[in-house]
Amino acid sequence: MRTKLISLGIIISLNSAILPAQTQSRFIIIDQFGYLPDAKKIAVLKDPQTGFDESESFTPGLSYSVIKANTGEKVYTSERTIWGSGITDASSGDKAWHFDFSTVNEPGLYYILDEEKNLKSHEFIISHNVYNEILRQAMRTFFYQRAGFKKEAEFAGEAWADSASHIGNLQDKNCRSFFDKENPLTEKNVSGGWYDAGDYNKYTNWTANYIVEMMKAYIEKPEAWADDYNIPESGNGIPDILDEAMWGIDHLLRMQQEDGGVLCIVGESHASPPSAATGPSYYGPASTSATLNTAAAFAISSKVYRSINMNEYADTLLARALKAWDWGEANPAVIFNNNTASNNSTGLGAGNQEVGDYDRGMIKLEAACYLFEVTYDVLFRDYFDANYPDCHLIEWNWAYPFEALNQEVLLYYTTLEEGTTEVKNNIKNVYSNAVINGSDNLAAYKNKKDPFLAYIKDYTWGSNSVKSAQANMYYNLITYNIDEASAITARDAALTFVNYINGVNPLNFVYLSNMYNWGADNSVNEFYHSWFCNKSPLWDRIGVSVYGPPPGYLTGGPNPSYNWDGCCPSGCGSAANNKICTSESITPPKGQPAQKSYKDFNTSWPLNSWEVTENSCGYQVNYIRLLSKFVTPGRDCNGDEDGTAFFDSCGVCAGGNTGITPVFDRIECGFPVDCHGDEGGIAFVDSCGICSGGNSGIAPVLDTNDCFVPIDCNGYENGFAFIDSCGICSGGNTGITPVLDANECFVPTDCNGDENGLAFIDSCGTCSGGNTGITPILDSTECPNTSLPEFTDREKTYIRIYPNPNNGILHIDYNEQISSQIFIIDLVGKVVLRENFTGNSAIINISHLMPGYYEIAVIIRNETIRQKFILN
Repeated sequence: MRTKLISLGIIISLNSAILPAQTQSRFIIIDQFGYLPDAKKIAVLKDPQTGFDESESFTPGLSYSVIKANTGEKVYTSERTIWGSGITDASSGDKAWHFDFSTVNEPGLYYILDEEKNLKSHEFIISHNVYNEILRQAMRTFFYQRAGFKKEAEFAGEAWADSASHIGNLQDKNCRSFFDKENPLTEKNVSGGWYDAGDYNKYTNWTANYIVEMMKAYIEKPEAWADDYNIPESGNGIPDILDEAMWGIDHLLRMQQEDGGVLCIVGESHASPPSAATGPSYYGPASTSATLNTAAAFAISSKVYRSINMNEYADTLLARALKAWDWGEANPAVIFNNNTASNNSTGLGAGNQEVGDYDRGMIKLEAACYLFEVTYDVLFRDYFDANYPDCHLIEWNWAYPFEALNQEVLLYYTTLEEGTTEVKNNIKNVYSNAVINGSDNLAAYKNKKDPFLAYIKDYTWGSNSVKSAQANMYYNLITYNIDEASAITARDAALTFVNYINGVNPLNFVYLSNMYNWGADNSVNEFYHSWFCNKSPLWDRIGVSVYGPPPGYLTGGPNPSYNWDGCCPSGCGSAANNKICTSESITPPKGQPAQKSYKDFNTSWPLNSWEVTENSCGYQVNYIRLLSKFVTPGRDCNGDEDGTAFFDSCGVCAGGNTGITPVFDRIECGFPVDCHGDEGGIAFVDSCGICSGGNSGIAPVLDTNDCFVPIDCNGYENGFAFIDSCGICSGGNTGITPVLDANECFVPTDCNGDENGLAFIDSCGTCSGGNTGITPILDSTECPNTSLPEFTDREKTYIRIYPNPNNGILHIDYNEQISSQIFIIDLVGKVVLRENFTGNSAIINISHLMPGYYEIAVIIRNETIRQKFILN
């Protein structure tokens, strides 16, 4: 994790001169999280020609510099180069220039400066572990998508805690057939699995695909996956990606019937939050595609779990895979189209999960491939050898991202020792030619066909997923040892798609939700989801709702085919519905160049924002698999294995082997006061003239077209309600008087939530007494042993911190009389408490802090010890 320090209006010394105040420009575009030291690093400079921003213009200066954000030091200067001889790119509607700063590789916090225009980019870091925390947050979205699982605040955060959903009467644990709803004899336990997207339905075909992709991500780079993602299973010795996958696998085990067939869908009711959904669940019948997809998922999973010595589980999965294969052989064409009037399934699920004959054949080919690997049965090899020429890759000698999964099944076969050599060589040769020489593939990257360097031929619904798939296609040249000579180019090309999603796009926008605490300056604030729904006072939009959506969700992306519903503008059934059609501008996303066909909104029918902003576990797993190729687990920001260097509050990679003493308080960094009044803060005046970002609690708006929000936090159009200093939606039509002074927010309740109660935090950090039923402990030596492991031995001084998680009283014990400095640091690197102690113990009251994740830093004899803890 890193801290952004400065955004606008800085004055710093540079080569004994003073730089004038600099303005941030959204036309100087970089990866807002940052870059690996050895990565190709290209900033894109854009001048809008067509689209919603065509009235604006930008002509870059001749040369650009890379500036260290904490010191103002100029570390690199070069001329920018024009893209495409100055033509306007049709896909983005922009003219563009490139500034290549790939030679800058020292870890640190930087920005790009146009000295002639006195304009700067967003800040970014260069670090060996720049993407590690981004991967962690992206992977955690599967935890939020779990159906039937309680999201406790310890793991989900207070903002998104929720009871288990869909486990009430006639829901997932006693779910009935959609076609026999009144018959209790049809009840089955189909619990578990994930909400597929913004809807809560569970589709077997797609669930199986997500599991396969997780397994391949683990197989490709097992060291990338840690056991500390803060899900309930963390710390059990199993990488958390495999723990998460088991939540989906166990659901599929319940979906499989005694005869081996697998039910294809579970339709769920919807509400916000998910636990409020009380309607019945219904399942659809077994189908060939669902059963064979499940066979593939079970087969490859049996290999992975056996590799971590979960042999009994692996045996079960293999047996179930074989049973599913046999059912698929006996039932080769059992088809079920859900939510379709022609077979009376309208209302069961949303998207149709069924596939056509070609895809059904590819699914069977995939199952045969993985089953051959884990059984060595030549029956599966012979089936594969006989049918792989039907894959479009071989038939057409053409590779493209919409069939990336089918193509990769063939590549996976080339890794099997017992596979037929001639077949393996043919697959490699065809794939190599199609990807390296295809005009829309690697050749497009080499020729810089897209000024934003992440070319795809077609932008469709879910284009961000297509971007990830295209990048994974390139990296397959490395993963499957296809062409060693193209390895460097393939890696560079794949990374440009990471950069695209992380901000290098015409919108200067991070397509992951709520990533402001992890380095994004302009990320997804809202997206279509039944939980984080439009007008929700808690979860609708960052900066408007109390919380907004959780971090890390990948949205669908630009979609030039977007349109409002066919009933608009005047045929949607009522005046109220018709009014929604014109309640906000839909240009963008409508009527824009392909890459600008996006809007940060979540308005449901009839504006149908799901065509643009809805998430999907499919989009998510494609991005996760791509990003995992570039994480460096076990390395610190300095690149040292098992090192202890980290980015301090000034954005400097310090500690460890760097030889740099960390700074824990931004005040000591020498940065000025931001517009919110915070010394060293990062708040700035956005395009709407509002002080935003940093500690303001307001999400920045970087496009003046997005400045007008049609509803207030109470859900009223043009209303005057707002989030007051206590975090409460007040004023306007709420009937609540706003509180404008945070000091007036204290409510006379005790720690147990009882008004005028007598409960208090005892010496063990436990809320006790009063109505809690817990006897207070007043002597910390009598506390249960809830401490963390002892800190590292530093000159024979041992430290113990407890309890963790913590309820407001932090105890620190030393084994000797000693002087120490203690800092409590929040997620954005700000020191929120600073104390000096002398003695062999310290007690710190942190009950005034907001619940969440913190770090404690203890300085003893010029040595620094850091440890994370949770405040409930």
